[in-house]
Amino acid sequence: NVAVDNIAMGLQAQGVKVLRVGRPEKVNKIIEEITLETALEQELARAERELKKAEQKQSQDETRSRSDSPQPAEGENGSEGDGKGKGKEKGKSKGLTPKARYELQMKVLR
Repeated sequence: NVAVDNIAMGLQAQGVKVLRVGRPEKVNKIIEEITLETALEQELARAERELKKAEQKQSQDETRSRSDSPQPAEGENGSEGDGKGKGKEKGKSKGLTPKARYELQMKVLR
């Protein structure tokens, strides 16, 4: 493990793109940022941020389109009240699907 860490550090110092694969608890903390686990965590976090941004944009677009359309007068349609039965809850992220997670893992390994 120490020898592999030393090789990885040397390659990284030379400007070579290195991805250290192995048991995370055995990796030197100095090169923790180039481990497979760290790379996957960073890529998943980036993808989840992009997904949340897309969901927020979609939500904003839906809100705008509803505000642009004529609204019925209060109480006309009988659906005012506690908000039950209005479909999916707002603000709940679906997260990444298993397929999307797998594709991200393969992207990191390339």
